[in-house]
Amino acid sequence: METGADKRKMPRAANEYDIFVRTDQAPVRSKSRDVSPMGMGIYSERTVPVGASVDLSIFIMESNLSYEAKGVVRHCTPMAGADESKGKFLIGVEFTEGSEKTLPFVESTDKQSSHMVMQTTVIDTDIDTVYRLLSRIDLFPEWVPDVKSAKVLERYPDGKCKRVEFEHMFLLLKIRYIDEYEYDSQDYMLRWKNAGGGKEIVNNVGEYRLKRMGPDKTAVTFHANITLSFIPSNRLLNYFVTVGVRKALKSLKTFVERQAQNN
Repeated sequence: METGADKRKMPRAANEYDIFVRTDQAPVRSKSRDVSPMGMGIYSERTVPVGASVDLSIFIMESNLSYEAKGVVRHCTPMAGADESKGKFLIGVEFTEGSEKTLPFVESTDKQSSHMVMQTTVIDTDIDTVYRLLSRIDLFPEWVPDVKSAKVLERYPDGKCKRVEFEHMFLLLKIRYIDEYEYDSQDYMLRWKNAGGGKEIVNNVGEYRLKRMGPDKTAVTFHANITLSFIPSNRLLNYFVTVGVRKALKSLKTFVERQAQNN
């Protein structure tokens, strides 16, 4: 039987989901602070009684996903300092129903899951321009929807990015990791491998392969093998390998074609 101390030791993933908390009082609309297999931390502008039963509607707006869960309030703590701008109170909610089947939490850090992703898009720009812009890893936040920052830690002598630290909303979890890049300008390939960072990604290797389809038409294939330290929900994984990667490649197409027109 799990104790309160056991539950507090469960892994928590930082996030900022949009939340509706419905109680016997007026509903509270706010942001979450973190999520674990057992519950969530939620910012609130007003108190919610400890012991109150709550219905949660959890929205990930940028991915058009929503989840429903039920819970009970275990604490309602006044906020102080810099965090006070996010809400007057922090509500701790323990899940009682719904989370095991739908929520994208870290299921277990004792398990791993490996996933292969491959998709292709066609960009109406010459292959050299596409490869040059794709090699600007520091510009990834301008076109990869879920990459919040890309900090260059090391460069090659020619100035190309070698090791880059990312902050990434990966499978709807905010994580940090470092990738190391290799460039093959003759075969128009860009490869990467994981080089440290957060514990969520155990291994991440992949490549972009470019193929000339015409004087102003280039096929770009994204291929990656990713091993995670957690088991994502099927709904979340299906979103990533289909919609998520497709959106990123579509954004790359828009970014490259716009840059080519401006130049």
